Amino acid sequence: MSRETEFDRWEERLRKSAVTHPRIFPSAADKSSIPFVDYSSMKLKPGRRKKPRWLEKEGLCFVGCWEILAWRRYSGIATTWEEEDYAFEHSQEFINDVKALGCNAVVLPYDCSHGEEFNEEQVQLTKRFIELLHKNGLKAGTYFRPDIIWMETLSKKELDELDGCFQVDYNGLLIQPFGSAARNICYHHEGALNRFRRHVSRAITDLKTDILHLDGMIIGGHEGDGCRCAKCRDDFRAFLVGRYGHDRKLAESRFGHPFLEKMEVPDRSAPFDSGASRPHWCEWIAFRCLWTSRIMSEVALLAKELNPEVMIEINNALPAVRENAALLTGQDVIGTGFYTDASWSEDAYGPRLHENGLMIQRIRQFKLCRAAGTFGLTYMHEKDERLLRQNLAHTAAFNMGNIGCIGFPPHMNFSNRYNVHFETKCRFMRWLNDNREYFRGTVSDAGIAVWRARENMAISGKLAYAAAMRMEQLLIETCRGFDIVFEEDVKVLEKYDLVIVPNMECMSLRQIEGLLKYVEKGGSILVGQDSGQYDLWHRRRIEPCWSVLFGGKSARNVSADAVAEGIAGVFVSAGTRGASDRITRVTYGKGRAVYMPQVVDPATQPSLMKADGSMDCGLDYTNWVVPEKAKEIGRAIDWLLFGKQAFTVNAKRGMLTEFLVQDNKKRRIVHLVNLGHKPQERCTLDIRIPGIDSIDVISPPTDMPAKWRTRKKGQETQVFLDRIDTYAVVLIEQKL
Repeated sequence: MSRETEFDRWEERLRKSAVTHPRIFPSAADKSSIPFVDYSSMKLKPGRRKKPRWLEKEGLCFVGCWEILAWRRYSGIATTWEEEDYAFEHSQEFINDVKALGCNAVVLPYDCSHGEEFNEEQVQLTKRFIELLHKNGLKAGTYFRPDIIWMETLSKKELDELDGCFQVDYNGLLIQPFGSAARNICYHHEGALNRFRRHVSRAITDLKTDILHLDGMIIGGHEGDGCRCAKCRDDFRAFLVGRYGHDRKLAESRFGHPFLEKMEVPDRSAPFDSGASRPHWCEWIAFRCLWTSRIMSEVALLAKELNPEVMIEINNALPAVRENAALLTGQDVIGTGFYTDASWSEDAYGPRLHENGLMIQRIRQFKLCRAAGTFGLTYMHEKDERLLRQNLAHTAAFNMGNIGCIGFPPHMNFSNRYNVHFETKCRFMRWLNDNREYFRGTVSDAGIAVWRARENMAISGKLAYAAAMRMEQLLIETCRGFDIVFEEDVKVLEKYDLVIVPNMECMSLRQIEGLLKYVEKGGSILVGQDSGQYDLWHRRRIEPCWSVLFGGKSARNVSADAVAEGIAGVFVSAGTRGASDRITRVTYGKGRAVYMPQVVDPATQPSLMKADGSMDCGLDYTNWVVPEKAKEIGRAIDWLLFGKQAFTVNAKRGMLTEFLVQDNKKRRIVHLVNLGHKPQERCTLDIRIPGIDSIDVISPPTDMPAKWRTRKKGQETQVFLDRIDTYAVVLIEQKL
């Protein structure tokens, strides 16, 4: 019999002194009430900006035409027909093609980071062409590249305005990822901001733009090579004083000392793999997110004042599926939605069922955008006609009917050419525009939430993202409707039947208690791996935070074990299992809970870092797979839902599903997209909702027509889809 130590008795007294329901001792982070990003200080408060009415009505499909002639020549992408090409791209004949495609906009060159005097001739050309577009009933977008400056084209006056505004790294060296002639701009300097404001104002008031296309909208660069100029350092210290300067004890608890005005900025070794645990990195992420949102709020306010019907779309890192966008680029995923309408996804994860079985798509990217209150923008670059139809279908289905960039002019040296399969694009877009009413004003009808809470994920490591991806992949491949949720407040989750917390390692006590109450009242949760093992300062909790539900079975720390084993020189291979790896099911109050000890094995995960310390954002299919225990998890999900699903889809692998509701639940819409190499037969949709008035199925004329029939079976209605080529939309009208 082991003898009890003084430590054991002390620890028990400390536990008993905790007044919280799950007997978790509140940490300093739990007691703190400092918001991740304080939006009360923004020029434009959240909720004060409305989406453009034309965008809500028409959606967005455009031709990209933003590379100016000077840049084509400078970068080496000009053709031998450069002047003839450029003349065509500003002609009525070009507009005729755009209209035939069913597009409603063209994005044109404007502020491509060149000198104002040098660029004036191009600005006037763009202005005249915008007038022609408007006469043809089309919208015009103006291209900005606000993150860089091409030094060789700037006047002395401009150089004086931008004096000191260029990004430098931790060692004081200029950051020049675009070559020796380019400089990255730091928007902590008033000169850079003034220039940006001036260009935005002119685009709206003089050129009459309808869309601000902000490419490279990254404030401070990519971490691993981010800005560390003197102004950034001063602003970071002021930020810390503003957050902690009122409470010396809190500052000491957070940083180990209260000397905030002396705090150093982090070096360039960003914690892409482990997540931010050191306080200066955690606070640096919050600081960068604040500044990005602050600049975006200024742009949104300016646009609102000059023309509230101007759309704002940005290209940064919002729909990154495996990368921590908050750490990488200072992107607050919630703030993005306050001030913009759409975000770019330029990754190479186009929809495709690969020969090796991988089922790749952009469903996550679109759901990430939708969670932020925006939609995604991507390309239609497939040369294979069936792959193109699948991309068009899956983008329409999961992206609220917004196709994005359907192509570029043929000689712009891009693979995404609008004249490739021109007739297929025309016919699909004509069908989409004719059926726009079924894509407008829809909301998700999903009963499952995958929780990627904004602040929690901002300081988490690669395993948190890997686990989320694998759980999402399982839901995608089993045709289950789900939403991705960014909000930190558990109350937002109460509308869902099931909340999945794949591996959200950092959680507040309020969030843990909130989920327990949610289950107690009848909700269901699936908790994975290390969820809740750390607080929101990324400090390890001593107590098993889910012990009220699972006892000591939830105490395992997979991430910490992997780190410890790595440090000790011991490598545990994938597949190592123990008794604690078994899934645990429990009932609690009126609800149900499942604990999954390991969603993703650390040994399967490559490093996200390159040798130079930057993040590797290259193509990586590692986590485009389901968890190893997918069948067991699937059965657990069925048990957790216990018959609450309104829809069930039975189809061969390769079918994608999206469940939406419209018109105050009078209309339910089920999108079915087939990524298979040939049409699917014998797909079944089971519907368990009352008061069905009628059912219809529509599909684009680019497909073979869908064959379908219905049958009433007790309280269920079944839709038998005997053939789905690439796309079918099931319209269910209800009597309410």
